Amino acid sequence: LSMEDSDYVHIDSASDIYTLDPRRHLILAVFCIPNLLASAEWITFAPIEDAVRVHFDNISSFQVNCLSMVFMALYGPGTALAAWSIRKFGLRESVVVASAIMALGSLLRWWSVYSINKTTVITTTATAPSSEGEGGLLAYTMLLTGQSLVAIAAPVFANAPARVASAWFVQTTQAIGVAVFAALVGMVLGQAMSPLCVTESTGNHLGQLLAGRAICMVASAFANWVWFESEPAIPPSAAEAARRRCEQQQHRHHDNHSQSAALLWRDVKSLCKDPQYIIMIVALGLGYGVNNAILTLLQPWIAASGFPGDKIAGLCGSLSIAGGVIGTCIAAPLLDASRNYQQAIRWSFAISFLVSVAAVATLQPQTPVWLLVTAFTAMGASQLPLLTICLDAAAAHTYPIPEELSSAGLQLVGQYLGIVLIDGMGKLLERNGTRSGFAAPVNIAFLSLLGTAAAFALCYSGSDHR
Repeated sequence: LSMEDSDYVHIDSASDIYTLDPRRHLILAVFCIPNLLASAEWITFAPIEDAVRVHFDNISSFQVNCLSMVFMALYGPGTALAAWSIRKFGLRESVVVASAIMALGSLLRWWSVYSINKTTVITTTATAPSSEGEGGLLAYTMLLTGQSLVAIAAPVFANAPARVASAWFVQTTQAIGVAVFAALVGMVLGQAMSPLCVTESTGNHLGQLLAGRAICMVASAFANWVWFESEPAIPPSAAEAARRRCEQQQHRHHDNHSQSAALLWRDVKSLCKDPQYIIMIVALGLGYGVNNAILTLLQPWIAASGFPGDKIAGLCGSLSIAGGVIGTCIAAPLLDASRNYQQAIRWSFAISFLVSVAAVATLQPQTPVWLLVTAFTAMGASQLPLLTICLDAAAAHTYPIPEELSSAGLQLVGQYLGIVLIDGMGKLLERNGTRSGFAAPVNIAFLSLLGTAAAFALCYSGSDHR
């Protein structure tokens, strides 16, 4: 690599050379695209529940919900598989295989729609209506299998942004923020495109929607196979150079399957014994889980406060995510400039709690709609950047433990806690009655959880070991 091709070249006293590789933005882009598509595929069927039920021969609402919940349920096994695969085979190999599995799952989702069409033709010809239901169940099983393949492979992309950022960038927070931003864009596209493309009453054009997603995923898998690399030839920083030397020493002494698994288990035990990491897990787990629950229950939550209609809930959700993008764009450069992770975590959680208190105050029937959507925009701007900040802070504090492992622990708690909170907060909404604002049980629980998260965050005093 010539000096003209890089942004800077630094040589330290130990004769190590650090430079930024000009391919880093391409690498980040091809890595982020599958993350974007996975988020879109996760949320594909939630906005079109009626259309999916009609198309697959009147399957139940629970079966449709399983298409989204399978991502949360398989996040744990997928995370364990991703951590082992990256440690055993390397990041490039894991990314290429995971993107291929996601492409296969997307093709199965598409084929399931074709299969139900074929089944309907056959059963109509045979005039056997009972077999039509069997065909619909078979097609649904194929659809769920494809969705599960995407879900089991997605954690490779969800957990590795900090690893890619450290390997290719000096300003790691901004690179992580781009990966989180891609996931948010995928959620927006998944929610917006499904109702626009699919006819609600008949389920028509569902095949075209899934075909487009499958083609994009196959193209993404090809791009990762051609362009993605685990790391550049020359590291971007002293911390990355030291990590590589440490890994090389480990690989020389631990080269078989059982020893690689032992090293992985050693790192997991080290994380579990780190009190500052546990504080971050509790704080982010609560914040992340509450945010997932609120985004899932947004429509009934808004309706229970006296704002009926899907349009207002959709507007609040979209502006919340847009606010999160803006907040991340502000927080990431500031953290890269200051590198003060302690204050970043303490202030970000405290501000998020205070903004949420203000947002709950607007959940009153007499509140103007413009004030409500402004409050949700501010809440998204304060809550969604927490993931980017905590992923980078965890990578810095737990160094030289692999970044994908520390990131996985943070998100794993939030994912499974989100499942519990969706059920619990849903039951609180049913008991809400006419109460709103600070009197509503669901709002009390919402603020209590975020207040607990902020209290834990204020106790964080981790250091930057990089």
